[in-house]
Amino acid sequence: MKKFLFLAVIVPLLTGCFSAQPVAKLESLDPNLQWDYGQELISKTKDGITVALSFNKSTDKYLVFDAEVINESEQEILVAPETFYYRCKNKYGTSLGQPGYAVNPEEKLLQIDRQIARMDAREANQAVLSVLTVTADAASMIASLDEDQETRNRVMQNVAANQYHRENMRVETQNRSVSLREEREYWAFNVLRKTTLKPGFYIGGQVYFPRNDGAGTFTFILPVNNETYVFSYNQHLK
Repeated sequence: MKKFLFLAVIVPLLTGCFSAQPVAKLESLDPNLQWDYGQELISKTKDGITVALSFNKSTDKYLVFDAEVINESEQEILVAPETFYYRCKNKYGTSLGQPGYAVNPEEKLLQIDRQIARMDAREANQAVLSVLTVTADAASMIASLDEDQETRNRVMQNVAANQYHRENMRVETQNRSVSLREEREYWAFNVLRKTTLKPGFYIGGQVYFPRNDGAGTFTFILPVNNETYVFSYNQHLK
């Protein structure tokens, strides 16, 4: 009966601890939109420079867009995604605080590189520690040969526990290292990065803006070559 009462109390607590974050969907307010593989695509052209934007998805922290800049002008232009930002209003039309700037890919890459450097140092330290503990385990096993069976069994158990702990630490560190390197590759090659764009060239990639679930409407401002390209959206949480 006590076990049943315990489960009756703890199960509702466990099932009520977490709830899924709503998915943010952005709907363009531009009447001239086109569709590209299920995404609303909006393109705006000024002085031979085209900026295209389409909402891709939301994550737990970000609103992710696919962006493209085409330079058909006669001059070089600078594309700097860290200058892209939005202003937003709630569903009643009240402005919500400061602008939200896109994530700077170069700062993100620097952050990841620092994490990788710390991880590499940790791996090196673990390798040294592993050698030391293996040596200590071997010494303990040799010393236990002259002891009684109970002592030898205890030493063997300690050695096995040490081996298990070392292997777990090695696998955990290795997995984290691989994950960080994969994340770095993504930010290096899939995200729109600061680029001087020559005439006749284009560049594309993803842009990450911070989420704001209190917003009813967003106005995204993308400055390129002393011009601003404006894109407006309604937000729906589902």
